[in-house]
Amino acid sequence: QFDGAGGLVYSNERLKELVGTVPATVAEVVELAAPADRVAFGAALDGVRGGGPGRSVHATMGAAGEGEGEGEPRLCEVSLRPLTGPAGEATGGVACFTDVTEGVRLRRELEQRAATDDLTGCANRRAVMAALDDSLAAAGRTGAGTAAIFVDLDGFKRVNDTLGHVVGDAVLANVGRRLLGAVRSVDRVGRVGGDEFLVVCPGVASLEETSAVASRLASALAGRLNACGHEVELRASFGAAWAAGGGYSADALVRSADSAMYRSKAAAGPPVSVLAEEVPRERRAGPGGQPGEAAGHPSSTRRRRGVPALPRAGDEQSVP
Repeated sequence: QFDGAGGLVYSNERLKELVGTVPATVAEVVELAAPADRVAFGAALDGVRGGGPGRSVHATMGAAGEGEGEGEPRLCEVSLRPLTGPAGEATGGVACFTDVTEGVRLRRELEQRAATDDLTGCANRRAVMAALDDSLAAAGRTGAGTAAIFVDLDGFKRVNDTLGHVVGDAVLANVGRRLLGAVRSVDRVGRVGGDEFLVVCPGVASLEETSAVASRLASALAGRLNACGHEVELRASFGAAWAAGGGYSADALVRSADSAMYRSKAAAGPPVSVLAEEVPRERRAGPGGQPGEAAGHPSSTRRRRGVPALPRAGDEQSVP
């Protein structure tokens, strides 16, 4: 409890456990909050102390047990209630701190699990498609390009059939780690099928840059790996699609990348081809991000550009 002048009238032991000390004023309580929270936390306290309405705010408070040094900061929900005198004048207020750290941490952990493929550590299909939607929505505002790269492991069924699913799972986990290690922090790698992966790359400026990204991924998968004591040669087919700015649907971009990947697989040669297409009008995103109608333009065009061939995963290379 605090008075109108900002002095603490009463505090219990729980507050001391949360902040690691016994503050004497409201200002000292504010200083015990994380720097990023102090302005909003202080303004809320001042507002209630001045007779404003009650409210709740969140603030991360420092914690230190006696003799233990600095403790782990705790996220608190702080409920503020004003106090008034007989004539309705503001006389101070009450602040109740509730430690919500574990609840927030558990919720974030559950959200992370819900978006992650347990086997590979990559995003799951729903999460990677959401990332593609987000990238295309941002492109509509900024005009930045987006690349979608489809990866399919060639002959993976044979690995499962001859070496067993335990070895197959080890191969998939290794592929996931390699792909995650070959992308930027802003990119999203997702497993979208049994042996299929989708890489979403926002902010890609050109088809040539798309080719370079795909080449880097192909190099990351090239060569052999050890899975449960078995030497497995990785072979993969890549297909990439690039959208120059906004106005494209995620499904259209994925279909283009998937189609390019299957053409690469059908070529049965060492190079991996990359194809960029202009999504026809009927496949552009309409209201709400859904594919739009052709709007009477049956002659919508598709633009394709050839780019340098990429090394095929499976060419003889030494892989750490």
